[in-house]
Amino acid sequence: MSKSVDVIPNKLRLETVKDSPYWRMRWKNPDGDWRAKSTKIELKKIDDAKAFALEEFSAEQILAKHGHN
Repeated sequence: MSKSVDVIPNKLRLETVKDSPYWRMRWKNPDGDWRAKSTKIELKKIDDAKAFALEEFSAEQILAKHGHN
C-alpha cells in the first residue's frame, strides 16, 4: 500500500512508490496539472524529504511563473 504525506495541502506531497526505498514528490503546477519527481531520499528520512520537496517546489514554481515548466 502506498503512503502519502502532505507538505503543503493540495499543492505538494510526498508519496511512496511500490518496491522503491525512496520518496517521490508530487506537486500541482499553476496550470493545475500534477507533476512528479523521484527523489533519492530514503523513506525513513521524512524530514529530509520534506525539506527537499519544499526547495524543489519553490524552484519549480519560479520556473513555471516564467514559462519554463
